[in-house]
Amino acid sequence: MPNLPRLEYIPITCQCEAVFNHYSPINFNQKTVRCCICGLTSPLPANYAQHIHPQKLPYEFMESSLTLEFRTGNKVSNYRSGYLFVIDINLEEKELASIREEVSKVVSNLPDHYNVGLITYGKNVKVYELGSKINTNYCINGSK
Repeated sequence: MPNLPRLEYIPITCQCEAVFNHYSPINFNQKTVRCCICGLTSPLPANYAQHIHPQKLPYEFMESSLTLEFRTGNKVSNYRSGYLFVIDINLEEKELASIREEVSKVVSNLPDHYNVGLITYGKNVKVYELGSKINTNYCINGSK
């Protein structure tokens, strides 16, 4: 994407392979970060830990950095680009129809090698892996 801030380094990731971001809580005293996906707490890499404090955050941990591009080079060859759509389905039907149309446009214009996922939430949370040979979905009770 042309106007995204590009960070010229490999992102730090959790053991579950999620990329740490501003939704990942940092413990500044212990120099650890908790994964917002799996909940695992990990030590920050030394180059982060020695400089990090609440007023001096790496760019990817700033609240204003919701969408970023990392320039990883050849070191992370097993990662594929992808999009994850998260949609609140407690909307008016007209709004949902508009969202369906826009998501369809985006997906139809993506290169074939992109991964696409969809999370919908309302009474239940549903997670869909789209575009693979076997479409997978999970349903999680919304009261948990």
